[in-house]
Amino acid sequence: MKQFLLSFFAITILTIACNTKKKCAKTNANVDENMAFIVKFISKGQGIDANSLIAFEKSITQYNKKNKTPLTYTNEKKGREGESQYLFKYIDNPCLAAYASHIKRTFMQKELVRIKDSVSIKQQ
Repeated sequence: MKQFLLSFFAITILTIACNTKKKCAKTNANVDENMAFIVKFISKGQGIDANSLIAFEKSITQYNKKNKTPLTYTNEKKGREGESQYLFKYIDNPCLAAYASHIKRTFMQKELVRIKDSVSIKQQ
């Protein structure tokens, strides 16, 4: 009986631990599949806001660990002072809406961080 309960407990734990799908708190339901979320780190002659860039990259890592659905994006370097652009396509990221609202709240007041949401991929 003990062995049966131990086996049952182990299988239950493994089943829960291996569950790789997690539902989004906020989905991309109202967003066109050709839209993107863009975060730009700009410079005004003295480099980018390095602390914001580090916090942003850390937030991507933390989000991916927590949600088990990694965000996919492209990172394009744009200048000599560290300027860069992160582009997240809504079609590739089913939970992007929740992450985008978190990033907007966190970095909205930063002078050297530009955030654009629901931008047509063709326009960017």
